This record gives sequence, C-alpha cells and structure tokens, in this order.
Amino acid sequence: MTSHRNDMLLTPSVLVAVLCCSLTFAQEETAALNGQITDRDGLVVAGVKVQVFNAGINVSYLADTNQTGLYNFPTLPAGTYNVTATKDGFQQAVRPGVELHVADDISLNFSIQVGSAPQSLTVEGGSPLVETTSSEIGGLVNSKQIEELPLNGRNYIDLSLLQAGVTNSLNSTGANGFGGMTGTVYSSNGAPVISNNFLLMYS
Repeated sequence: MTSHRNDMLLTPSVLVAVLCCSLTFAQEETAALNGQITDRDGLVVAGVKVQVFNAGINVSYLADTNQTGLYNFPTLPAGTYNVTATKDGFQQAVRPGVELHVADDISLNFSIQVGSAPQSLTVEGGSPLVETTSSEIGGLVNSKQIEELPLNGRNYIDLSLLQAGVTNSLNSTGANGFGGMTGTVYSSNGAPVISNNFLLMYS
C-alpha cells in the first residue's frame, strides 16, 4: 500500500512540471523572420550567411541559406534588427531597421549582386514588410496609443476593438448576458465570444 500511494503522489508532480515548462515556452515573446536570397537574374543563391543584429540587446543571430536560397529565424525576440546577407564573390546586402513584433512571421527577400567582399549595398526603406507565410490575423497596439487614447474606466480590453474584424458583442453583456459577462465582450472575425483567450506578457 505504501508503494502504491507514493506512485500516486509522484505522478501529479511530474505532470505539473511538464505543464509549467510548456506554459513558459508558449509565453516567449518571439517573432519569426525568413526569406529567399537570389542574384540579379533571379537565380537562388545557396550558402549565403545571413546575420540579424538587435542593437537594443546587442545580440546577433546567424543562419545560412539552403539549396533553394531560403533562410529562417523561427524564434527571434521582438525588436528592431539590421539584416545582413554576405557571400564570397558577392556584394554585401544590408537591410536596416527591420521591426519585428510579438508573433510576427515576416518574409524578407534579398537580391545580391556579384562584386568584391568590401562592397556593400544598403537597402533603405522599400516596400513594407508583409506577413505572407501565415493566414493568421493579428494586430499590435503600440505604447503611444495606450498612453494617448481615452479609455472608459481604464479598461485595456477596449484596445482590442482597434483591430480589424473585432466587434463589441453587445448581446453578451449585462447581468442576463452570456455567463453573466460584464464589460467589454468582443467577437473576433465572427468567432464566438467564448473563443477569446488572454495572455499577459511582461518585458
């Protein structure tokens, strides 16, 4: 009986540890950056060294393009990066000021030209970065909006209504509403209000 009871007591502890690890991983404030590198004729270039540098935390991340010219950084901390593509026999290509927000999945393609290693081509601005690798819809409320927009009752949930496709579900509020919900109850792109999930992150 003693051995059986010990086994029963240990099992929940193991499960809790596993769940805690999974929760910590899921809450990482990361984004993804990927893309393809080609030459001026549109042919893919393999073996290009791609470096992303985050000046805010003074950290660099490295990746090489594969045989199809693709590179991938699946988990980068949110922040602003300088992206550099380098390969022997080609000019270095630099894209400064690439902003990544939490949960972004951004595709950034490069075209590098034949030239000597000391030569560098800086790509300033250009077309805005577009998330083309995922069908997920997301939005970001920046600190300026949080500080300057009036919020009735200082309810931060009201900021969700700034995003496209999010509407206030008036039929679900009040004492006689769904589950007795009060305050801001919203629907995102027609989904039921019970589909909403809240995750608080600290930086």
